[in-house]
Amino acid sequence: MQVDELLKPFPIKEFHPFPRAMMGPGAHEMIGPEALKLGFKKTLIMTTGLRGTDIVHKISESCKYHGLEVVVFDQVESNPKDYNVMDAVSLYNSEKCDSFISIGGGSAHDACKGARISVAHDGRSINEFEGFNKSENPKNPPHIAVSTTAGTGSETSWAYVITDTTTDPDKPHKYVAFDDASVTSLAIDDPVLYYDCPVAFTAQCGFDVLAHASEPYVSRLNFQPSLGNALHAIRLTNRHLREATWNPTELAGREGMMYAQYIAAQAFN
Repeated sequence: MQVDELLKPFPIKEFHPFPRAMMGPGAHEMIGPEALKLGFKKTLIMTTGLRGTDIVHKISESCKYHGLEVVVFDQVESNPKDYNVMDAVSLYNSEKCDSFISIGGGSAHDACKGARISVAHDGRSINEFEGFNKSENPKNPPHIAVSTTAGTGSETSWAYVITDTTTDPDKPHKYVAFDDASVTSLAIDDPVLYYDCPVAFTAQCGFDVLAHASEPYVSRLNFQPSLGNALHAIRLTNRHLREATWNPTELAGREGMMYAQYIAAQAFN
């Protein structure tokens, strides 16, 4: 069937949940107090490691200062693999953690979302949850997502991307799972954390924002609540991406892209 034929039987369009968010310079300093409010006691930090920065160390130490126990899993890969998720689940269970903090871009957030879904289903393989709202347990561990790039918007969307390595090793299957239960408990978007993002990554993430904003604006779904956010995200990217790329420690450019990526993700959500 053609796309237009598929859309006709579905006049009802769905608005998916967004998490609470704290946005702006200094927001990352609130992670410890906010984690306590959410009931965190022993948390698993999931990250790629963020080589060349001290962001993970600073956030870990801040959490400890506020009385939290911290376990770090820093083996998340780009385009996160199913075994990244399951290794994190194993560590979460063996360390008897009760919560998650993801630090990084979309890879860290997506892997963490997947880990939460798996934990809520007694450690079942994350690959079982490909598709739409495949999870059966809506309650999973609380999750604070701390963004260090202005790109994917995973911290505010209901989607996560995982690579299934049990398929063809030369062309592994990369899928998107959509699940309302995967939405984070709290999104932290602090443009100060973007200062260390390399030039090439900053630019590439900015074009990711542009794609995220453009697609819902021209989508045949024509979902009216998305159109304003989509168009404004395009304008913000046009206004701020060059500044963020070439003057990486100027707050205005970084903050502009922070908002652009966030509302672009809400538009495609």
